[in-house]
Amino acid sequence: MLWTPAPTGKGWKVSQLPATYDYPLPDPFQINDRGEIAGDIEPADGSVWIPAYWKPLDHLRRTYSQPILLAFPDGFSSGYGDGINDLGDIIGECWGDAGDQAVQWTTRNPTFSQVIGSPTDAWSWSFMVNNFRIAVLSYGDASCDSCGRAVQLR
Repeated sequence: MLWTPAPTGKGWKVSQLPATYDYPLPDPFQINDRGEIAGDIEPADGSVWIPAYWKPLDHLRRTYSQPILLAFPDGFSSGYGDGINDLGDIIGECWGDAGDQAVQWTTRNPTFSQVIGSPTDAWSWSFMVNNFRIAVLSYGDASCDSCGRAVQLR
């Protein structure tokens, strides 16, 4: 759901983000100052998550695009976009045969995807990216159950 200030200045207007027939469940996670929203779309049974983002179609953010699908890196089949900065960098997580890894995308090119990785490459997640393009990650392996790091996106 998207909550925007009501035209009267009091209260909120609630609207649902667009979805698709095959993936009727939009799952937004974060919005940037330009109104772009990172998240995922899911089928009714929740069996797979497809990373996506939405962009506003008017300057008042009353209407949004259909979900714009983000590409999976090789070896991944499910995931979500969790954080988005004002530059259009999106970060999140993907999982599949290649494991469970933090991933980066960009609104400028939805076909681009890159595993951010971690020092151990066992598993990593990323939730936030700031306007300096610094993303924070959690990662771990047998020697470190849950560690953290910050990386500068390129």
